[in-house]
Amino acid sequence: MKTTPIIAAAVVAGLSSAATAGLTWHQPGATAYTAASDGPWNATAADFSYFYLENFEQGAVVVPGLDLDGGAIRAPGAFTDSVDEDDGAVDGFGTFGRSFWNIGDGVTSVLRFDADELGALPTHAGLVWTDGNRAADVTFEAFDAAGVSLGSFIAQLGDDFGNGTTGEDRFLGVEFTGGVSRIEITTSLGGLEFDHVQFGLIPAPPAFALLAGLALARRRRR
Repeated sequence: MKTTPIIAAAVVAGLSSAATAGLTWHQPGATAYTAASDGPWNATAADFSYFYLENFEQGAVVVPGLDLDGGAIRAPGAFTDSVDEDDGAVDGFGTFGRSFWNIGDGVTSVLRFDADELGALPTHAGLVWTDGNRAADVTFEAFDAAGVSLGSFIAQLGDDFGNGTTGEDRFLGVEFTGGVSRIEITTSLGGLEFDHVQFGLIPAPPAFALLAGLALARRRRR
């Protein structure tokens, strides 16, 4: 599964180029995410000082530094849409695995990262969208260490099936050298379901870290 990485322009949503340097979005690719090996950061795994993937298969959030609001863990069932590999077989269905879902109409789920527990905010963060209304706009938005939006993108991802099929599963993510404090995923119609929340830290080179720190300090003083 390949995502479509988009390097941010110099100015995004009114932010300065210094504040948005090192920002990359991972928009949905053309092929399905069926296993952890389909994630975009496996090739650079050795560069991370930490990296976690939460698949909800223990019925709880067990990785450190992650808190979720808006929704609940979904148990295996006829309509559950877990990532395909989580039930032990890549067979086009995710009904025997677990996921995180938020049922309603036009709902938002929030993923927060705890810098104190992790030691530092993740520079890479994302999730796998697994199910929702075909007609819905899905918005993925990320926020920096100060809680300021880094921007967002919109995708249409659903299909006509609600019985756990996995062909529409796609990775959505962000990279930001200044650190990501939270992600919000919103659907404009119906509920949403996701899985394989993954996040990690690649420390910035000293010169870039200094630049990012100065930019963040200026934004906080405004």
